[in-house]
Formats: sequence, structure tokens, C-alpha cells
Amino acid sequence: MTRGLVLVDSSLLIEALRIGGDPAAVERVRQLLVADRLAVWEAVIAEMLVGARGEPDYRRLRSRLASRRILPCPPDVGGRAGRLGFELRRQGYSVPLVDLATAVVATHHGVELLHRDRHFGTIAEFCDLRQEYVEPGGITG
Repeated sequence: MTRGLVLVDSSLLIEALRIGGDPAAVERVRQLLVADRLAVWEAVIAEMLVGARGEPDYRRLRSRLASRRILPCPPDVGGRAGRLGFELRRQGYSVPLVDLATAVVATHHGVELLHRDRHFGTIAEFCDLRQEYVEPGGITG
């Protein structure tokens, strides 16, 4: 069940988990963890693991992420992300594929996307993506 869950993108998780991370990111992620509402998907997990500083950090991070709610990849995520990217490119926007796929996952499951990546604001103009950009130092929608 995805009701009330919030998909958190790696753009925000990286900042929230970083030593000395931005207080707004840390607090927003903490709120979701306390409320048991934080969700991820496989691409977010992969992006986080790629940045591990060593084997102990990799294992710790993998364990922490595996204990979160993991949203399954929807059918035809590639086709849906490709279509969205095609429409964006026709309007003059170039958006990374993983961001397009993350938007597809969020809209498919009907969850809000929490992030710190300006691409998602652009994506939201072209689809039914509910998203919240966490501004450094404060939260804005």
C-alpha cells in the first residue's frame, strides 16, 4: 500500500545523509522516517550505493535502504519515461533518464516526490507529478 508514502529522490537523500548535511534536508527526511512514510525505488537505491565511500559504508547504506519501503517499478517504465522525455525534448528540455523514470514511478504509485533537483519541477509541468522541492535552508513547494 502506498497511501501516505513519499518517494524521496537521491538528490535529497544524499544531502540528508551527508555529514553536516543541510538542516532542511535532514529534518524533512527525519520527519518521514519517524512517520514511517519514506519510500524509495531501485534506481534511487542504486544512485545512493554508487556514492558509498567504501565497503563498510556500502553495506551500512544498503541495509538502511533495504529496510525502507521500496516501490516496485511499474510496467513499461522505459516506454513511459521515454515518452515523457520525448515530449519534454520537443519543448526544448533535456532531462536525465533516471529523473524521468523516477517521475513515472511516483505518478504510477500516486505518491508525492520529495527532491532537490530542478528537473522535477520541469517534469511536473508536463505530467501529473506531485512534487516538493526542498530548498537549501528551508522547505518550499
